Amino acid sequence: MFKSMYARISLVIVSLFVMVHFQNCAPQKEDSVFDSMNNAGTIEQIHKDNDHGKEIPTEEKVAMEISKSLLDRSMIYSLFIDIFGPDAAMVTALNQLRAERAVFGGPCSIYENFKSARNGFKMDSEAESCANSETANNLAAPVNPVANVLQQALVNDVCQQMIGNAKTYAYAVAQIKESPSVAIPANSSANVLKLFRLFYRGKPDPDASLVNSLQVLVGEPASHDGWKMAISTTCVSSHWQAL
Repeated sequence: MFKSMYARISLVIVSLFVMVHFQNCAPQKEDSVFDSMNNAGTIEQIHKDNDHGKEIPTEEKVAMEISKSLLDRSMIYSLFIDIFGPDAAMVTALNQLRAERAVFGGPCSIYENFKSARNGFKMDSEAESCANSETANNLAAPVNPVANVLQQALVNDVCQQMIGNAKTYAYAVAQIKESPSVAIPANSSANVLKLFRLFYRGKPDPDASLVNSLQVLVGEPASHDGWKMAISTTCVSSHWQAL
């Protein structure tokens, strides 16, 4: 009987001890749970702010446009003279190109202010007085010319007149021949590269596909008509004008 009562008393004491232990620990546990919940809420809020909240406005970068520098009128004029010979200076289209300062760039310089004598002491009435010119054509001339439709149209016109002129064509084709003794340059990749390099000064050689395409224009056997087509195609290409 005493043992049974003792067992009950022991059970009650243990129960009270456990209850007191939970009462002492409960606030700490609850705080821990609430702290975890609060922390979880904070983390979730940060996640919302970062991923789903209002985006921080950022300044958009302005795209930069870079245009290639092109040969100006004086450079193009000199290049055509070098390719087609001194008789090219008499070609009407080339002189028109040289005068179009607003289109091809290159304002007048002091070196263009000249009067040349011909036929003895008679002054050349067609000589250009260019320095300090206040004409609209000169004032509108850009220092760094950019590509435009009128520019390419004038270049195309020069190309056609050069090829149509027997003397200027003969001068150009003579630089392509593998030998001065041949009448017509052979249709070879080496000769086509000579043509390419006449216009593309200091540029890398083209791909083999372009060389083959120009050889198709030259034809087999090579003919003057074929070479005129190849020269014209290369001449009217605008890429050689880029510096």
